[in-house]
Amino acid sequence: MEGLERIPVMSNNETSRAIERIKTVTVEDKVKSATISLINLIPYAGGVVASLITDYASQQKVSKICDVLSDLNDRLETQHADPEKHLNKDQVVEVVHQTLAHAALSSDKAKIHFLKNGLAYSFIEADRFEAKQVFLDTLRSCTALELAVMNIIYESSDPYVIYEGKPVNEPTNFFTVVPMFANGKWEVQENRSCDHPQLAEYLARNVGFDAFLIRGVAHMLDGRGLTNMVPRLAESQCKVMKWVDFQTMQVTIPIQVTILPTQEKQIQPTPIEASQTDFGRNFMRFCNYS
Repeated sequence: MEGLERIPVMSNNETSRAIERIKTVTVEDKVKSATISLINLIPYAGGVVASLITDYASQQKVSKICDVLSDLNDRLETQHADPEKHLNKDQVVEVVHQTLAHAALSSDKAKIHFLKNGLAYSFIEADRFEAKQVFLDTLRSCTALELAVMNIIYESSDPYVIYEGKPVNEPTNFFTVVPMFANGKWEVQENRSCDHPQLAEYLARNVGFDAFLIRGVAHMLDGRGLTNMVPRLAESQCKVMKWVDFQTMQVTIPIQVTILPTQEKQIQPTPIEASQTDFGRNFMRFCNYS
């Protein structure tokens, strides 16, 4: 392994060829080969990568490491990013080592995908290193089941929202992005009991586990501030949205009347909406970074 940390910086074309080679050669060749410094823009991380491949020298684990590095290299080249712009040398080594080590041992494809995104985010975005550490540490501590539940809470459509009516003659040109040119809008009408299962049961059905395990997951995610699910697990209340078409609105002549103050109707969020937190939203943006 001697000399791996003194490998000269390669050109982008050489790096691309190195990436292709490192995906196809045997584990033994990967450990011995100078092409382990494929992240040529940050050559001082080469020794870290080499030691990781030595530690996890099995074809499957090394392939994961190379896959993550290849994705990082592609993103750096696409963004024309300078790796040292937002991370110093020690921070690069720390982020690369911890992320690759975790990816090598992970059995969940979705989590490896999120680790790729998080690593790219750490190199490209200008957030403070401490914030990146929090996100990466949180991601590394999440199980595949927790991430699956997070995807339902933040990334899937909300089944507890009921839409009544539909847009009529919806514009199809570019003006649709400007609210004032829309031909109507969705308005919240009321909360209503519906035949949907309680949140715990709904999540259990979608991830394929029992509801009691979902309750345990909810406690763990709530404890990290990623969700606020525990108080909502037994809820199933829906929120009704009604489409109001501007073209059908009637213009009436104003009449002088005395309006008595009335109590404004309070619309409660759905169980999924109420389970979301600001930290959880930002964390999922980090996980889905592209």
